[in-house]
Amino acid sequence: MSRIINLADAVVARLNTATLSQSFTAVKELMPIDQLDDVVSLEVSVAVGGENWDKIDRSAVYSKVYDIFVVIRAPLTSDNNSAIEPYILLSQEIKDDLVQQRLTGLHVIEVQQDAPFDLTDLADSAKYFTVITFKYKGL
Repeated sequence: MSRIINLADAVVARLNTATLSQSFTAVKELMPIDQLDDVVSLEVSVAVGGENWDKIDRSAVYSKVYDIFVVIRAPLTSDNNSAIEPYILLSQEIKDDLVQQRLTGLHVIEVQQDAPFDLTDLADSAKYFTVITFKYKGL
């Protein structure tokens, strides 16, 4: 099995054993399809992203960076701040936890999350939706 698939499996396993403020069962989605209308409870999924290989020297040794996406979707019961705060907290807890883990021999070198929610989705569908990108590096 490829290294990025093994890494996605390890992230799913870690999220499912971590002690966080909300309970959920993370799933691996190699081809995530966004259907926010179907979201009726908190969903956390893990998807694979790109791979970047940089040659370190003249030999066949490469530095490899793998992108793993953690997607959080949840319905909102109201449009006020108190409905969104638990999911922002969960996003932060997931980032804090995963950056401390060495999974499949790789460590996180960068985390990206453009915004903790999409304003269009909040207004149109009353759903919380965010994608957190974790970049893992190894040889």
